[in-house]
Formats: sequence, C-alpha cells, structure tokens
Amino acid sequence: MTNQITVNISALTDRVDTLQTAVTTLQTELVQIRNTIPVNLPEFTNPIPVNIQNASPPVDITGISTLLTEIKSLLETSSSPPSMPQVTSLLEAYPLLGSTITTANWSVTTPTDLSAIVDSNLNTATGWGQLSGMWNKGHFEFDLGIEGRYYIEAKIGIQIDPGWPNALVEYSIETSPSGVEFIPVWQARLRPGTTERTSTICSWTNGRYIRVCTTDLGEGQPRLRMYSFKVWKVNVPTG
Repeated sequence: MTNQITVNISALTDRVDTLQTAVTTLQTELVQIRNTIPVNLPEFTNPIPVNIQNASPPVDITGISTLLTEIKSLLETSSSPPSMPQVTSLLEAYPLLGSTITTANWSVTTPTDLSAIVDSNLNTATGWGQLSGMWNKGHFEFDLGIEGRYYIEAKIGIQIDPGWPNALVEYSIETSPSGVEFIPVWQARLRPGTTERTSTICSWTNGRYIRVCTTDLGEGQPRLRMYSFKVWKVNVPTG
C-alpha cells in the first residue's frame, strides 16, 4: 500500500500569482514612463516571465532590469545639455595694413608719418596737421577697400596754436560709400587749449571711406594728429 501525502500549496501559489501581478504592473508602468521620453525606440511587447524553478524559486526579472537600464540611459541622454549653436561674432577685426591712408586740405601744416597709425604702437603718432581760416577743414582719410558696416576707434591728439588759447574747434568723423559726398557720423565742438589732449573716439559707420577731421571755426588754429585707427567689420545676422 502506497502512502500518499497531500500538501496544500495554495498559499505559495497565491504568493506567486501576487508577485506575477506586481511584476506585470511594474512592467506596464515602466513602459508608460519610457513612452514619455521623446526618443524613437522599438516597442516592448514580450511579457516579463516569473519562473519558479525546482526547490529554489528565483523570480526572473531580467526583462525589468533591461527596461530600467534603457530608461536610465534615455533619461541621462535627455538631460544632457544641448550643444551650443555656432554663432558668428558680431564684430570681426578688419586689417588696415593694405588700406590706403591719405591727408588733405591742411592750410598750414600737413601731417606726416602716416605709418604710425597702423604700426600697432599706441604711443606713436603722426605729425601735426594744422589749419588757419574760418571753415577750413583738414582730414585723414581711410579707404577700407569695400563698402560695409564698420565699428571704428580712433585715438587722436588735439590742441590749439599757442596764440589762440581759448579757441573753439570742431572735430568730426565722416563717412562715404563713394569717396565723393561725406556725411558726419560723429562730431564735437570743444576748447582743447594749447596743451595736447589725447582722446579715443568711437563710432558705428556705413560706407567705404572714413575721414577723421578738424574744422577751424574762425576762432583759432586747430591742430590734429593720430595715434591709431582700428576697424571692426560688423557681421549682420541673417536668416
């Protein structure tokens, strides 16, 4: 007669069923999370198994592990800062070594040593230009070679002939696309005195030809010389 032993494993079965339900729910929630990440990936359609093997009942959660790893990778990728777009600098240094520099209309003394303007030494200057006579205007002229939009910086020295200590003088920057008709883009009237004053003046300009000028207003004999002249090309954004 064979002895039979009946074992009630319903409690274990219920626990396995509960675990299977929990794993399936977790899988569904992970897939929902994964679907919120804006990256195209193959869909997960295979169920995640729960296996009871022999006397040791390990639960196979490799599917969940794989899904968690992939979601972690996606989240890290999504949280990475986007690469910076390539931006063109608004101002681009414009070389003057090949540009033409001239002087004109000086009634007393014409400036010399024009190379001092572009020798990269801010402490060297041209010779003095000097005017006499009401509304006479002397200038330094720069041909930039091509019409465009520019930002300029000019370091100048100014003073009045010692015989006119309190004279009022006008200094200006003018520009032209053709070199024929010039319009002022910066100007100032002041009493510089008989001792040299240095000043750096800046302006935005449109054109090809630029003049740095002084005008005798009839109250004295103004002098002007230049230490440096720097130019930046303005790159206008497109698109």
